[in-house]
Amino acid sequence: MNMKKEYKSFICYGLIAFVCLLMFFTCIAPLTVYDTDDWLYIHEFRKPIPLWNAWNPTKVFLETAMPVVSYFGAWVLNPILNNYFHSLTWTHAIFASIVITAYFVEFSVLFYRRKIASVGASIDYASYVLRWSEDMV
Repeated sequence: MNMKKEYKSFICYGLIAFVCLLMFFTCIAPLTVYDTDDWLYIHEFRKPIPLWNAWNPTKVFLETAMPVVSYFGAWVLNPILNNYFHSLTWTHAIFASIVITAYFVEFSVLFYRRKIASVGASIDYASYVLRWSEDMV
């Protein structure tokens, strides 16, 4: 199979996974700012290292990414949508969809590059893991 065709398959898989995840995080189970922890972490910047005396010392990535994503939603999307809550939901959904899509595409590319599976089989296996992980949520 041609190298360009193989990577086109991975790109198509990534786009389909991104759209499905974005629909899931905006329509089916929206990522909304709900409880006091969420409201605290959308505005509180912290050092990107584990803080041992903090409430949850191992929660580093989410607590450092959430304020940045929230500020983007408040300053860029809120003037467009004119709804603060929807702008936060959309920016958090886009960010989560990008991160999860990158994980699954890299997972399937890893299987293909290591010659564990063909292009189709690696995409099928990553799709199976995606469906299984969504069932766990």
